Amino acid sequence: MSGKKRVPGRPMPDKPINSDVAALTSVPRSTWTDPWLWMLLGITAIIYFKALGNGFTDLDDDYYIIKNQHLRDWSMEGLKTIFTTFYSFNYHPLTTLSNLVEFRMFGLNPLPYHLGNVLLHLCNTTLVFLFILKLCNNRVTPWIVAALFALHPMHVESVAWVAERKDVLYAAFYLAALAAYVDYVKLNRGARDYFLTLAWFACSLLSKSAAVTLPLVMLAIDHYLGHRLTLKSVLEKLPFFALSILFGILAIMSQRQGGAISDITISYGLTNRIFVFFGGLAAYLGMLVVPYPLAAIHYFPNATGGVLPLFYYCSIPFVGGIAFLLTRKVFNRKVVIFGVLFFLASISVMSQLVAVGAATFAERYTYIAYVGLFFIAATTIQAEAEKRGWIKYVGIAILAIYAGMTFQRIGIWQDTDTLFTDVVAKNEGNTHNSYFYWYWGNAKKESGDYSAAVDYFGRAISIDSGNYRAFASRGSIMEMQNNLNAALADYSRAIALDPTSARFRNYLGWALFEKGDSAGCMPQLWYAAKLDSGYSELFNNLGWIWFSHNNPDSAKFYYSKAIKCDHTALKPYLNRAALYAAGSKFAEAINDYDSIILYHPNDSLTYFNRGVVKINLNDTGGACDDWKKANQLGYTKAIGLIKLFCK
Repeated sequence: MSGKKRVPGRPMPDKPINSDVAALTSVPRSTWTDPWLWMLLGITAIIYFKALGNGFTDLDDDYYIIKNQHLRDWSMEGLKTIFTTFYSFNYHPLTTLSNLVEFRMFGLNPLPYHLGNVLLHLCNTTLVFLFILKLCNNRVTPWIVAALFALHPMHVESVAWVAERKDVLYAAFYLAALAAYVDYVKLNRGARDYFLTLAWFACSLLSKSAAVTLPLVMLAIDHYLGHRLTLKSVLEKLPFFALSILFGILAIMSQRQGGAISDITISYGLTNRIFVFFGGLAAYLGMLVVPYPLAAIHYFPNATGGVLPLFYYCSIPFVGGIAFLLTRKVFNRKVVIFGVLFFLASISVMSQLVAVGAATFAERYTYIAYVGLFFIAATTIQAEAEKRGWIKYVGIAILAIYAGMTFQRIGIWQDTDTLFTDVVAKNEGNTHNSYFYWYWGNAKKESGDYSAAVDYFGRAISIDSGNYRAFASRGSIMEMQNNLNAALADYSRAIALDPTSARFRNYLGWALFEKGDSAGCMPQLWYAAKLDSGYSELFNNLGWIWFSHNNPDSAKFYYSKAIKCDHTALKPYLNRAALYAAGSKFAEAINDYDSIILYHPNDSLTYFNRGVVKINLNDTGGACDDWKKANQLGYTKAIGLIKLFCK
């Protein structure tokens, strides 16, 4: 029997590593000079270099980057707002702060945002290697885990999607916390590593609320390292669980605010809900090995007559079969327990036990969770390669296939059209495609491609005739094109499907006003006001109607009410400022234009109008500065006034 003794809490491989993997084990001890790690990082960088040519997409990139007013405010008040408010129904201030720095330096050039995600993925690959190295004290398993992490196609979504900066950023802090915690348990370095773990954890939570799972993973690490459960070990985790509970509450509040949390029991029934949950779990396990089909959204399934697709009913025996397989002797029991606990703990808050959004599962949720399953795979591959040398070649071939799939998948995220085309193709036959065609139609509408927008809204309606959003959106384009009869028909249909919508009532009322039906429009608008007393656009419309009826006092009242409902709204400020200017209240008009510029610094019409007001105040220099700014922003009508007044 060997004279080597097992060190409590430090698992050792069942057999010594043989010559087949000696090349990996003989590398220098420093992680930063490990040639195998640098080779992996180089390969990963080459593959993800393709992402640097991608642009923004209209799947959340527009909200988080293009339209995000938080990125426009570099002041202390702006920074305070980032840390004290939800944005787009999420709380991730450090993520927003990272995008703020990029916007400040590079504006809306998408390359730096993609480069930031890629660099974070390379950093995370290194941290995965470091974490597993600290955990198991050999250099084969960490490299395999890191390679799977770096090259697996399921991770493309987290890296190639600009809006998922929160994923790669929270993962960096999460993995750093795990590495520090392993040092705390194994090396017993005390307060230094403990508070370092806590600090990294706090940063991870401030990047994405999914980090709340870390205390559970810490318990899995304790079990793996033989760290016994004592009063001290329980007490030392209380601050971690306290932070998890706090940020968990914040996450629920933010998601409820956006209406993202729903009860799918209403749609599927309790029994089918269980099958949907296991269907998502089965998909995660199956796509670990065979990552197909990849899609940005994997919608909840159709339940025709209350019956789900066959896959969902097979999911429970499939998951049971995987569990049984993991009990076989080929797998190291201690490793399996740790890997499964790691996976289940880190995926738990995203497992759709509480339904968030419309997807059964999401590829980005595997970014951290798969590390546990990769650890099981890597340990098994290492052990089996010692017995069967050909296994390492199979492993290399699998990594090469994954790398090729990853490279191909990155291109799908090139722009909105490539991504959305892939989503609807992968969800062919799913009624949720109706929602996505509506979403795509709105993207086309914002880009000015009204013909394509009408086409996509029509497709949405053809898939689901109850899609009231599509009717309302198509009606808005009909209204813009002065096809008021068609607009009224679509708005009326939307209201019939959703009679409690203040927005649809407002649309219908305004279209009636545009058609000249003043008597018919007001009841719709008053009803909308009863449904939503904080609807800024509605009160702006009422202000305009009173203005058109030569009642400036009532108009100003409703413009002010609209501003009170939304102090960043552009139109009511412009309209009220015009009223002030018409009444020679130039100082009040200037104040309104200043407010617009604070929230909309690139609105050319505001600069032009403020210049006109300033010339009335004999401020020629200020007026010329504003007109030049308006012209610089594309308002060419300012040129005439510049020639007339400015030397």
